[in-house]
Amino acid sequence: MSKNCIYIYLHLQPSLQWSKYAYKDQAREKQRLAEIESRSSNVASEREKSAQEKATREERAKRNSAWSGKATQKEIRELRRAKKAKKQEWVKKQAASAKNEDQVKHEGRGGASDESVDSDDASSISPKGKSVQSGDEEQDDWAEYTKERKQMKKAMQASAFTGL
Repeated sequence: MSKNCIYIYLHLQPSLQWSKYAYKDQAREKQRLAEIESRSSNVASEREKSAQEKATREERAKRNSAWSGKATQKEIRELRRAKKAKKQEWVKKQAASAKNEDQVKHEGRGGASDESVDSDDASSISPKGKSVQSGDEEQDDWAEYTKERKQMKKAMQASAFTGL
């Protein structure tokens, strides 16, 4: 038989659970069951013991850490990052819920006439009658402004360089 055939043969065989087979002799069966029980309790106690050892190692490492406090600074930094990530998720959820509310408002006004003024339109008009840009438009304008400004700066530097 080749390796592949043996591999397939072994994997197709149902796995035997020897812990399920019992001895005919009652004394040996009791011994076997006691051994299984002791193994399971030993495994649980070993897990608890290793968890306690791990905790004591971590405490010892904190006690023996550098006096400069880099570890505490690192923990504080991680806390701040975690808080920042939670805040960003919350802001995204709030923005999504606000967007959904706006869509619901617009869908609910299906029969409104063109002459009626939307609440969004009313808020975009300043008291002097001039229109005020929304936040997205302002961001777009600001991005365009900064892009133009960078291009002008590069052009001025290039002209100054060629002028020498």
